[in-house]
Amino acid sequence: MKLERDSYNGLVGGVCSGVANFFGISRGVVRILTSLGLISTFGTVFIVYLLMWMFLPDTDKYYQ
Repeated sequence: MKLERDSYNGLVGGVCSGVANFFGISRGVVRILTSLGLISTFGTVFIVYLLMWMFLPDTDKYYQ
């Protein structure tokens, strides 16, 4: 399995959903950790999220 965005199950860009699928954990846990990271790292997580949104390929779940 490779790391890719999951826009079909995602809320904003599908990054958290794709990370959750890759590691086999709940999307809610990844979203909570991302939210806490956004608050505590003063924008570093936001920049990483945007970069992942731009460069990770999207899944083909729309076409299945």
